This record gives sequence, structure tokens and C-alpha cells, in this order.
Amino acid sequence: MAPDPSLHLPGHPPGHLHDKRERILDAAQKVFSEKGFYNATVEEIADLASIGKGTVYLYFKSKVEILVSLIESRIKEIKALILQESRRPTTVGERVRNIITMQFSFYSLYKDFLKVFLSEIGEISGEFGQRLARARADLIETIDDILKSEIEKGNLREFASRIIAYALMGATNAVAFEWLVKENKDPDEECISQLCDFCLYGIAGAPPRHERLFKEAI
Repeated sequence: MAPDPSLHLPGHPPGHLHDKRERILDAAQKVFSEKGFYNATVEEIADLASIGKGTVYLYFKSKVEILVSLIESRIKEIKALILQESRRPTTVGERVRNIITMQFSFYSLYKDFLKVFLSEIGEISGEFGQRLARARADLIETIDDILKSEIEKGNLREFASRIIAYALMGATNAVAFEWLVKENKDPDEECISQLCDFCLYGIAGAPPRHERLFKEAI
């Protein structure tokens, strides 16, 4: 069976020959997306990747490890996109907006797999659960570093950047789930603008207004 030309990572042209590990992961994403994790088989993944089933087990111990490795790979892709954005000169508002927009675009590209990921993530524990936790923590740290840099430049007020990094990631993931998974549509510009404004100014508005509201309440 010839390699499926639709199996390619962002940045690679269709038909680009990945190494076998990447071919397995690309095939797994497609099989998991179409059949779900539990209904998918390693044999189907091997067939789609045009390699022998035994070869799959040279790279991965089990179907669960394939899923975990796939999630790790996609998280690394998001991190790479965010790091690339962080090096581009722009305003802090545009930077936050671009980070949010990039995540939505990425989730939209992998929408069907996102459903599988969200349904299975809570069931993964032990060694594989720890691997996912490390991958997620690495992504949070990347966002945290960007926020710290903006604070040091005076573009953001002083706050616990780690907590805000978690909040930014959590808010984006929650909105992505509602739009992409539940409503099966891409977030529109208004949605992205609202989320960006919330992340920058909170529910009380711009910082000066925020301070007035609390002083008036007292």
C-alpha cells in the first residue's frame, strides 16, 4: 500500500517521506480520529502507514503509548508555533491575540483528533499520565516565559505569570472545546476578540477602570 498523501505534518508537503515513527503517528491520528481510540487497532495504523504491524511495536509498546506519543508530538508543535510568534516584534495585545488565534487554528486543523484527545486524556494514568503532565507543563512554561518577558518590559502589570499562563491556556482550551467539539464550527473573529480582551483586561475592563471599581466598592 502506498503512503497516504494526506498524512503530513504542518510545514511538510504532501507525500513528504517522514521517518517511520512520524508515519506511524500521522496514521494513528487519522485512524483515531475516524474510529475513536478504543475501536482503532494497531493493525489499521500499520496498514495506513504502509509498514508491518511488528514494526509499530519497535517504536511503541502499546496503542496507549502511540496515543500519548501523538499528543506529545502535537503539543510540541503548538509550542514551536508559540515560540516562533514570541520572537516576532509586535505589541503585547497582538502577541496575546496571535497566541490565541494560533491555538484555535491548530485545534481546528486537528479537530477530529481533538475530540479523541479530550475524551481519553482523563483515562491516561501512571507512566503515560506523567509524560502528558510533563508535556503540558512544558507548554505552560513557554507561555509563562513570554508573559514574564512582557512584564519585565513594562508591557504588562506585575502578576503571578504562572497562574495567568494556566488561565490563558485553560480559557483557550475551554472555548475551543465548546466551538470546535460541541458546536462543530470554527471560532469567529468576535469570539477571538472577546477572549483576547478578557485575557488582557479581565471581566472589569482596562486596569484603571478595574482599580476604580474596587475603590468604589470599598
